[in-house]
Amino acid sequence: MEDENRFPDRFHYTPPRRRDRFVLPSWAWAAIGVVCLLLGMVIGALLWKLLSTPASPSPTVTASVATATAHVVVVTATPGATPTQALQTPVPPTTTPTPVPTDTPAPTATPTAIAEIQVGGKVKVTDTGGADLRLRAGPGLDFITFKMVEEGAILEVLGGPEKGDNYIWWRLRDETGAIGWAVQDFLTPVP
Repeated sequence: MEDENRFPDRFHYTPPRRRDRFVLPSWAWAAIGVVCLLLGMVIGALLWKLLSTPASPSPTVTASVATATAHVVVVTATPGATPTQALQTPVPPTTTPTPVPTDTPAPTATPTAIAEIQVGGKVKVTDTGGADLRLRAGPGLDFITFKMVEEGAILEVLGGPEKGDNYIWWRLRDETGAIGWAVQDFLTPVP
């Protein structure tokens, strides 16, 4: 008994007090998960829209400049020169007037007309290697292909250009009235 009085904690153990903590019900965890999922979808949609918006195409002008070089040769006879054996008659020395330089107009750049695809114009399906052209539901590789157009077919350009998946896309209509998007690489403008 004497030991019990000296070491009272040794025989009467009391566990330490736990702090009360905040506990969420299970439905609250599900609600937090749904909110995080929706927030991620909204942020993803905004980033997709921001990154897939095509930059406005800037017009390009191709100009060719021709340069001309004039070579002037001045021939003068030196007095006292002896004629060669082949010449029978002596040639009298002549003086050649030195040409006076004149201002020549600078060549102007003339843009060359390059046929380009334009809305309202016509294009021909080319360079498919016999694989035909895919008409898609939208301007990108993720859109479904709903029609294959044979090489050589003439299509009407309704819209574009749009950038998507590292390609330039045009909205086209074929002779049957089907409307879809196709890659510019397989289209040639028809005058």
